[in-house]
Amino acid sequence: MAGILTISLDFELILGKLDKPGWQRFETVCETERRVVFDGLLSLFTEFDVSATWCTVGHLFLDQCRRQTSSPASSHHSHDGPCFPLDPCSNEQTAPLYYGKDLLDRLVACPTPQEIGCHTFSHVMYGDPKCTEAIAERETAKCVQLAEERGLKLRSFVFPRNRVGHLPVLARHGFAVYRGPSPRWFDQPETPRLLRKLGHLADIFSARTPPAVEATPSVDGLINLPASMLFTPAFGLRRFVPVWLRVLRARRGLREAVKQGKVFHLWFHPTDLAVRPEAMLAGLRQVLETADELRRAGELAILPMGAYAPLEAPALVQSSYLPARAVEAW
Repeated sequence: MAGILTISLDFELILGKLDKPGWQRFETVCETERRVVFDGLLSLFTEFDVSATWCTVGHLFLDQCRRQTSSPASSHHSHDGPCFPLDPCSNEQTAPLYYGKDLLDRLVACPTPQEIGCHTFSHVMYGDPKCTEAIAERETAKCVQLAEERGLKLRSFVFPRNRVGHLPVLARHGFAVYRGPSPRWFDQPETPRLLRKLGHLADIFSARTPPAVEATPSVDGLINLPASMLFTPAFGLRRFVPVWLRVLRARRGLREAVKQGKVFHLWFHPTDLAVRPEAMLAGLRQVLETADELRRAGELAILPMGAYAPLEAPALVQSSYLPARAVEAW
């Protein structure tokens, strides 16, 4: 049995930071994401023939928006979430960190097909008790509508802050796969925040091998594809993590997936590579070089999240991304 590499990205620019105190300090890294990291990632994915899954905040589908009432909410927003009242209700030229239509155009045009998934419309945490089913319904429906207007079918979903919730809503709107939390003890929802941070740091600095995971059935026929490893950003204490340590752990994760015939699910925000972008992109290149070597040896497939959808399974066996040995895994 062959292993599989899946890469999923939380693509959100500044929209994923607006609920954080001092969110303005992220503006510089988001500008670097737009100017340097985005093209660097597309270049790497094209060079190594990697179809990644870009789970995108729906607001980035827009190139402009405006207020249509006297209320603090724009007509396209669904509730008093992190986009209020900070959405400039402007356009891509004036406020490029809030809009991404030009970036979506380039994703669709990438020579190596990239999957576009969903990350809610305004980065709402579906697993938060304050997020009602009605909120999740409006957020999800808006994303589906914007994607359909572009001729895109959304199949994959990533929850902001990995807070899983309202799975039946996703099923009703045609989603098939979501990224669940890592199986590690400190990634479970009930783990206190401080313990989660300490667990992550211990995992990183001990270079512990990330878990190989499996796609498993979940609520309403959805498939849960858990995370294996975050390609750690260089913010805060994690700035002391050398790039080579990230590469070492990812390579160990790849080889563990091959050994077990399972999945190494690597994930990150493009913003995570925006501090020391040259070094971080070079580190990701080393990971993809190892993945490419394993693929050429017939030991690894590289697949986007959407490939795990039940409706995609028959076509998967015929995919050019799937080496002969990987067919046994399906």
